[in-house]
Amino acid sequence: MQPIYTIEVCKPAYQLRWSLALFPDKILPSGDTWLSQLTALTEPDGIRILGTYQNEKRCLFLLLSTKTHVKPSSIVRAVKGRVVAILRETQSNWRRNFRLTSIGNANADTVEDYVAKQLFHHREKYTTSQIATLMNYQWSDPRVDLNAPIFSSHSQYVLAMHVALVHAERYPLAAPSFIEKTQRAILATAAKKGHSISRIGLLTEHVHFTLKFDYETSPQDIALAYMNNISYCHGMIRLWMDSFYVGTIGPYDMDAVRRRMVGGESASHRLEVGGDAGPDSSDCS
Repeated sequence: MQPIYTIEVCKPAYQLRWSLALFPDKILPSGDTWLSQLTALTEPDGIRILGTYQNEKRCLFLLLSTKTHVKPSSIVRAVKGRVVAILRETQSNWRRNFRLTSIGNANADTVEDYVAKQLFHHREKYTTSQIATLMNYQWSDPRVDLNAPIFSSHSQYVLAMHVALVHAERYPLAAPSFIEKTQRAILATAAKKGHSISRIGLLTEHVHFTLKFDYETSPQDIALAYMNNISYCHGMIRLWMDSFYVGTIGPYDMDAVRRRMVGGESASHRLEVGGDAGPDSSDCS
């Protein structure tokens, strides 16, 4: 069965930001001498270098943004090897370990709270009876910690995301059986894909949810999987707008990251935080 929603027909809105921590054994040269070279190599891969600094323990942090097709594992492959190659003349020894952390404009707790309050934000749209019905389909799992790392032999990944989908033409579908089927389809898709859903804010014409995901799947593939699986559960109807929103979230917000970078050990080891790799607006309010 052919999917209804593909990246060829969907226009994503996104804000995908990451902190990549690498571990050399020396203080490195000023970023002014090598970051432009790194940026030129990574941008064709959909990865933009927003800034960097090195702390007193010699940990090198790179702030990145990506396009929707980029997998977390691809970020590490595209960036780490090139950094090491560019700085090979420093004769630094680099540990194999790394940590990749997803970051949002707001931290994960704030976004989860926003998703949890969707019905409150939009309560003026609904009758008292509809609010009572929708209350039954606001979902959370307190066992899911979006900030908990995923470990491999040499790495730590902290990967969490906020997804928002809107019905085509913002058409409201208020039947309890329909809303329940959407909720069950979200949870069934998460189980099939190995994701952990922490919150669902489900209304009659759009849905927000937050989840942990794996490092070998791109944000766009995650969003499209939910769009198609939910539509399939409703009989392959064209349920959604030809768009979606995906945004990384994590333990830190961008203000905290900016403060950390500006307060870094040396101004010569950082860049000002620049623009993202793509659009960050969304029609998924």
